[in-house]
Amino acid sequence: MSSGLSNIVWTIIGVVLSVIVAAILWVFVSNSMSTYSQLLVSAGEVTPSMIQATIKNMGLGSVTVLGVNFTNQDGNQVTCTVTGAYVNGLPINLTKPIVLKGGDQLIVDAEGVGCVYAYYVIVRTSSGYYSSVVND
Repeated sequence: MSSGLSNIVWTIIGVVLSVIVAAILWVFVSNSMSTYSQLLVSAGEVTPSMIQATIKNMGLGSVTVLGVNFTNQDGNQVTCTVTGAYVNGLPINLTKPIVLKGGDQLIVDAEGVGCVYAYYVIVRTSSGYYSSVVND
C-alpha cells in the first residue's frame, strides 16, 4: 500500500472513531441532563392561620409533584386547607399531579386553624420527598 493511500485510510479510521466517541458522549450527557432535577422548598407564615409554600425546580429535568402536606413537629398532619395553587403565576388545580419543568415554580397557599401548628411542609414527588421548616 502506498504512503498516500495509507494516510487516507488512517484519516478515515480516525474520523469514524471520533464520530463514535462523540455519539456515545452525546447520549450519556443528554440522558443525564434530562433526568437531573432538584427541588428547592420553602414555606412561611403569611398570617398565623395562613401558610405559603414555594416549590421551585432548580434542575434541568422535569419533576412530578404528587402532593403537598403540612405537619407538626411530631410529623402528624395538620388541617390546612389548600386555598390556591399557582405554577409560574397561573392558577392550577392540585387534585392531580403537577409536572414542573426546569425553572418552574409552584406556590401553594393553605389556610385554617390547623396551620397555626404547622412546622414542616412536605412535598411528595414521583422520585421521593422534599421538606422544609415553615418560617414565621
